[in-house]
Amino acid sequence: MRSTISSKNNSRQKSNSFCSCSIFNVLSFLLFSLWASALIYYCWEHKDAISKHSISVTSDSSPLLRSAVSPEKTEETDEIHTIFSTDCSFFQDWQTLLVFHSAIRVGQKGAITRIASGCDEAKKLELIGLYAKLFPQYSVHFTPDYKRDGKTKKKYDFYNKPYGVQHWLQNAVPPVKSGVVIALIDPDFIFLRPLVTTVAGHPSNIFNHRFNPNKDVVPIKAGKGVPVSQMYGLGAPWADNSHPHFDRLSACGKGSPCLNVTVRFGEDHYSIGPPYIVEKDDMVRITNSWTKFVPIVYAKHPDLLSEMYAYSMAAAHEQLPHFTMYHFMI
Repeated sequence: MRSTISSKNNSRQKSNSFCSCSIFNVLSFLLFSLWASALIYYCWEHKDAISKHSISVTSDSSPLLRSAVSPEKTEETDEIHTIFSTDCSFFQDWQTLLVFHSAIRVGQKGAITRIASGCDEAKKLELIGLYAKLFPQYSVHFTPDYKRDGKTKKKYDFYNKPYGVQHWLQNAVPPVKSGVVIALIDPDFIFLRPLVTTVAGHPSNIFNHRFNPNKDVVPIKAGKGVPVSQMYGLGAPWADNSHPHFDRLSACGKGSPCLNVTVRFGEDHYSIGPPYIVEKDDMVRITNSWTKFVPIVYAKHPDLLSEMYAYSMAAAHEQLPHFTMYHFMI
């Protein structure tokens, strides 16, 4: 990353600053790569022990789980189209390679698409050529840079996420068909086991602590009208009408189902984050609202997680409560 502090008339200082930052980036990447490689190797070598531990945690916790179809019979056709949003930085280029590599190592089924925002033409050609050589089974979709709001001119890096996903849904080649289940992850994720649509009976299941197996229903699979996601510690502060940083009426609009969500229900079904596992048509609905809500949420609450709160409010607006799980991410 180039320094913006050095004087324009001091070329030597600028050169030194650039070299220092470049060396720092390389060292940071090497350390990150070593850590990630060690983590993947450890989990791969101990995958049987991890799997047995996961089964012992959940296999006796619910009669619904014990009677459900075994995942071994469904995972072969249990494909997901995985997507993640990035900018066009060197750092996120390397994150992408790690996502692709880890997906291959664990046997992740289905397409994976990097949604890259703000790349120039030379960079586009570079990435297309690189992935054609290293990961021909995966793809990249290019979008404009959405980091700066067109109306307010305020910059927020994570505008790329909702607007990039919407661009991909509208312009993907080939088009994404109805019924396809999409998993929206983050670029800093590493696959430790395959991500699947199966819910009921899966040996890795760890449910919300409020889940009651005697009365709550476990969906068989994520799909149309049944989005599934990782539980995050966001809570649902936007559902509290007295909260100083959220105004859901201005974001969701008068008459929106979002206004009827209680804090308790919001904590159970909208305190969520990636991976979001959502059927394509449902993702279109959520994303269309997400892109409308996020600048309003960010204007009122300019926070790193504003886009996540906006997603939760969009899902509530579209009346798509997510079945929340704890095992998708560590």
